[in-house]
Amino acid sequence: IKIGSDLSPAERIAVEQTIKDFADIYALSVSEVKHIPGAYHKLHIPEGATFNTKIRQQHLSSPKAEYFSKALDVMLEAGICEPIDAKDVKCVSPITLATKAH
Repeated sequence: IKIGSDLSPAERIAVEQTIKDFADIYALSVSEVKHIPGAYHKLHIPEGATFNTKIRQQHLSSPKAEYFSKALDVMLEAGICEPIDAKDVKCVSPITLATKAH
């Protein structure tokens, strides 16, 4: 967590204390994200709707492919996503890796 330099000393102390008080809600890795029992994501898709299943993925450069493969392994291990058989795929979308400004 980065705290801006535009805070007064009192504001900075208040922010630091708030971060300490709520430290348990911050996750440093995907595996630390906890599942909330009963929470789920539901897509309201009309009966009989069809979606594109043709793969239009552009080739990922070696560094991007390596990064994505590792990120996918982390998400699989954390239980965020799971493998699916190709016959069960109902919709596909290209992968976009966005660069974050740090």
